[in-house]
Amino acid sequence: KLDVNSKVITNGSITQDLDEDNLYFEISKKMIVKGKIKAAIDIMEEALLENPNNWKIINNLGVYYIRNGKYTEALDILLRVDEQSSDIVQYNLGVAHYMLGEFSQAIKCFSFALQSDYLSQKSIIAIIECSEQMEVYR
Repeated sequence: KLDVNSKVITNGSITQDLDEDNLYFEISKKMIVKGKIKAAIDIMEEALLENPNNWKIINNLGVYYIRNGKYTEALDILLRVDEQSSDIVQYNLGVAHYMLGEFSQAIKCFSFALQSDYLSQKSIIAIIECSEQMEVYR
């Protein structure tokens, strides 16, 4: 278990105490930067045990599964989030569906993510790519 009361040291200084979720995020991000995706997954799985309904933890764990090539696991975890709660989660669901060759489902997820200004351009590109892949497999 991570010590939630510990300080996170950055650039030789000590930052404020972070709440538990942020501590897990910070440590997992450092693992990703170091190329240690499995360690990042382990950290986020531990965080999820403590906060099973936190959509940000669920999302990050899903992204880490995607980056580790575990697309089915990504879908399983991301589907735990209410579909109306986050455009980001829907976009990531689209990525997992796309990687599994489930292009119609991917398009549905990317279409939902179009509602977000932040994700609109990425979603349009993803929808076009899915449509092209569907043509290839016909």
